[in-house]
Amino acid sequence: GADIVAVLGVASNSTIRECIQAGGHYGAKIMVDLLEVPEFLKRAKEIEQMGTDYLGLHASIDEQMQGKISFEKVSRVTQEVNIPVAVAGGINSENAWKAVEAGATIVIVGGAIIKSEDAQKATQEIKKAIDQKISIKTKLFKRVTVENIREILEKVSTANISDAIHRQEALREIFPITTGIKMVGQAVTVRTYPGDWAKPVEAIDQAEEGDLVVIDAGGVGPAVWGELASHSAREKKLAG
Repeated sequence: GADIVAVLGVASNSTIRECIQAGGHYGAKIMVDLLEVPEFLKRAKEIEQMGTDYLGLHASIDEQMQGKISFEKVSRVTQEVNIPVAVAGGINSENAWKAVEAGATIVIVGGAIIKSEDAQKATQEIKKAIDQKISIKTKLFKRVTVENIREILEKVSTANISDAIHRQEALREIFPITTGIKMVGQAVTVRTYPGDWAKPVEAIDQAEEGDLVVIDAGGVGPAVWGELASHSAREKKLAG
């Protein structure tokens, strides 16, 4: 029942031609997605000549995670081809209008709608942003870069992080004393021996504001930490 079927532009020419032919037989339009195509402009022209109905410019998750969401490719491709161009990957209410301004005919939105608490409202905001050519600020559905990773980690849950690292173990049997708070910061790690308090003190001295001190004493108690160490950490404004 699909009206439009997408095929990757990195596929062979014969595969793309066969898809276009099959689409004609079954009444489906064909979109060729230029995801991770190195010479995307050259490939776009080649595929247009093959007879595809649409071209897709898709920012991969890897590109999004590196903060590489850009509509420069869209602008370059739309100036060189005469078929509709669709844009996908990392689109939200802040940047959707930029895709249209760059020449996109179709804007494909995924996570910003299906992951929202209210899909209808999210869709309406994105449509409003496109129609009015404005950026509607959103705190969600953005990819993380090194610059804003602390801000993002302060918002997500431990379960979210566990999902992201595919249940990879980190620190075992760590339990909070105070509930309803989060510790987020760059870790200053210490490996020491039971009863050796010198290394934790040195770690506090070396840590900077917002850092976390992580101590491995071989899993043997009692913990090489006490109230004086906590006071020192608070004075330096450590995260934990």
